[in-house]
Amino acid sequence: MGIEDIQVACNTVKTTAGQVGMTKADFGKATDLLQRYGDDRSRLFDQLLALLDKTDASSILSDWKNLCETGRNLLEPLEGNMPKSPMGDEGLKAVGLNDFSIGEKKIWEENAGNAYLALTADGLSTIYSADLKLIQKLNDDMKTVLDGGKEIESLLQENMSALKKKAQEVTGTMLAKAVPTVFSFFMKDQSSKQIMREWGAFASARMADNLKAARRKGELKQLILQNLELFDKAKEQLGLQRIDEMYKKGEDFARSLADIGENGDYRALDWQRFGNECIRRLADRRDRSIEQSKKVFEELLPSFTELNNQAFKALTNDPSMLASWKSDMQDNFRSTDEAFAKGNDILNDLADGPFKEAARATFDEMRNTFTAGAKALFDQTKDAEDELNK
Repeated sequence: MGIEDIQVACNTVKTTAGQVGMTKADFGKATDLLQRYGDDRSRLFDQLLALLDKTDASSILSDWKNLCETGRNLLEPLEGNMPKSPMGDEGLKAVGLNDFSIGEKKIWEENAGNAYLALTADGLSTIYSADLKLIQKLNDDMKTVLDGGKEIESLLQENMSALKKKAQEVTGTMLAKAVPTVFSFFMKDQSSKQIMREWGAFASARMADNLKAARRKGELKQLILQNLELFDKAKEQLGLQRIDEMYKKGEDFARSLADIGENGDYRALDWQRFGNECIRRLADRRDRSIEQSKKVFEELLPSFTELNNQAFKALTNDPSMLASWKSDMQDNFRSTDEAFAKGNDILNDLADGPFKEAARATFDEMRNTFTAGAKALFDQTKDAEDELNK
């Protein structure tokens, strides 16, 4: 790559040699020096483009500057060894290439000093790598959330179903016993106390499990919220707009290379082609970065947002299921209250004495246990729901 500027320069030397009366030997030396510079320059172009192709851009900035410094330094022996003109001029000016000398030097120095092309490649590579790491983290967190959420939902549904079934059994027993011929003797039977005690212990254990599950689900929700916050912070640095802005700066500089060096008769046409090759490589880097950025912000972000707005918005994935369960439990408790009310009337009809006193003591204990258990169940359910609102 990069021979047209050298061919034009050799033609200029040929014209100048004829005009100022250079010897054939000096003319030959001048063109040989130019050809050697052109060959070295072409190799540097290839090396610079190879840097833009490298996946690992960790050293691209220093490597780019070093190569451009090498290019600028090639001009010194070219100037110093150029034959002196019979008119007294020295260096490239002696062979009519002063514009060429100024233009080449400006481009090499601008490339070495600003290194916009290397900076752009490094920036796009950094975004690409950061997106890959972020995608891995988000996928890992998503798996943690989904697996944990599935396990929690299964446990909650199992516990609520078991609590509902147990409450129905207690209600059924109380309604069956709440008749005059049975209830007073049921109260004298010690097994009656055990029914309520077992219900209280069962409900307490299941609700404790539910509260633990709710806390775990709350922790998973916090993980979702942390990632949603991470998305907001990352978008400015890793989003499509940032990628486009970064690429545009590199593209603009690449297109300006020929303009930087253009001077008098020198057009820097090889630099124009070099700039176009740089743009093509930067575009490849940009496209790779865009692909990963879209995975982050157009695939994973909506998934986390959906989880936060739906499955992790309430204690159960389907809030209507929890509402239906609470309604059913209230119905069961109302029925049990009605059974206790009937039982209370039955006991009031008994004659005063040890039998009534014993039955009343059992009755009061059972009703207190039931009332406390029902209140605790709804209080702990609210505590579990509140874990998702923290």
